Amino acid sequence: KPLVALHGRAVVDRFCLGPYVGDICAVDYSNWECVDAIIAGPPCPPVSRIGLRFANEDPRQRVWDRCVDIIIDQGRKGAYFFVLEMVLGVTDRPRGGGEPVATTFRRRLQTEAPMWEVVREWRMNSLDFVPQRRERVYFVGFNAACFHDNCAGPLPPVVANPCSCRALAEYLRRDLPWVDEGQLSGHVAERLAVHKAYAHQYVPCGVLISIELDRDWTK
Repeated sequence: KPLVALHGRAVVDRFCLGPYVGDICAVDYSNWECVDAIIAGPPCPPVSRIGLRFANEDPRQRVWDRCVDIIIDQGRKGAYFFVLEMVLGVTDRPRGGGEPVATTFRRRLQTEAPMWEVVREWRMNSLDFVPQRRERVYFVGFNAACFHDNCAGPLPPVVANPCSCRALAEYLRRDLPWVDEGQLSGHVAERLAVHKAYAHQYVPCGVLISIELDRDWTK
């Protein structure tokens, strides 16, 4: 669904997300003008380690494939660089066999868009920046035709953010109202129930647990 329909025009304008172009899997990107960079984070369920990992057999994988198509197209048009984010499962073999999606991605770049010569696989953990543990793979590619040879050097190291050592309580806002469980969406309520059951079984009484909900707990 378009972000306008989900969150309203004010939210879209606030984050300067640009115009809504339609279904990314159906839109004709061939007539798009060249951009400076492509930054994308397609849906992860097709390759997630906590999912079924059917990869290309999962229809949601079409979004990843289309993002790769756009990266190839924009590389030919002269884009400077791209950043493609995905969960670590993208480097695993999918269920049922076959090569990892990351391997297919690299081979497509080599054969269809050789201008993306400088590609790095950068593993990062959000714990280095915020109090949340999420490991991700970032594929960072530079268009060699647009840069000098020194861009082929190693990417800068990840420097841990000292703020990540703070207690979670220091980040919590104390002026927000309590959320009534009746306001939660069905799927968030189910997640909460699962965590509650786990807490009652394994967590000592009185221990505070943190449950990650959706950014918008009503959807």
